[in-house]
Amino acid sequence: ALEIAERLGSSEYQQRALWGLWLICNTTGDSAGSVRMAEPFGRVTGPGTDDSGPTHDRMLALALHFHGEQARARHHAQRVLDHQSRVNRIAQNSGFQFDQRVAALTVLARTLWIHGHSDQALRHGEMAVTEAVEVGHALSLCYALANGAIPAAFWAGDLATASRYTHLLLKRSTEHSLVFWQAFAEGYELLLTPSEGVFGTGPRRSLASLTNPATSPLLLDTLCTRTIAFSHGRA
Repeated sequence: ALEIAERLGSSEYQQRALWGLWLICNTTGDSAGSVRMAEPFGRVTGPGTDDSGPTHDRMLALALHFHGEQARARHHAQRVLDHQSRVNRIAQNSGFQFDQRVAALTVLARTLWIHGHSDQALRHGEMAVTEAVEVGHALSLCYALANGAIPAAFWAGDLATASRYTHLLLKRSTEHSLVFWQAFAEGYELLLTPSEGVFGTGPRRSLASLTNPATSPLLLDTLCTRTIAFSHGRA
């Protein structure tokens, strides 16, 4: 698709193809590839790309976060929040899936925790969820919950909040048939004790019990970070 868009000189579809490749890299755990796909997105100019700055910044923010460049990731996430473009509130109709501010707050929740600011991480995760609810965009809400609010809660050892948000993620992803995010809800339940889980009681299951076909390397990597945090006493 990218090769065809380049051959036709279509800047809009070059960006769409780069976006799709960037998503695949994130989902499969290819952090270097994520950066490699995000960087040229902002260099594509032409009709339909005038308001793509915030999208480029949030792509770089997540890519750099996964790649371990946390300071740069925070910089690009903050640029999205500082941007006053109308794109901040129409991302759900732009072809790039998520509300811009929600996506930026989600990345900040993760990077702030890594930098040792757990209270700020929890607050930014909550802000991402609140803003997603306010704009009424289910996909942005699932993104905020699965990638920001729930991870931050688990990392901080706040199982009550993690459980509440996991239940909300399951509810909204099921209502809107968002199978990819349903897999995240099912995975997060594994980290909750039976008495605090949202799927009933019973013995704790292993990762091998995750049979949702949408279970991705990104989800498995994410679950492992929660397990490591608990084993090292961060909870």
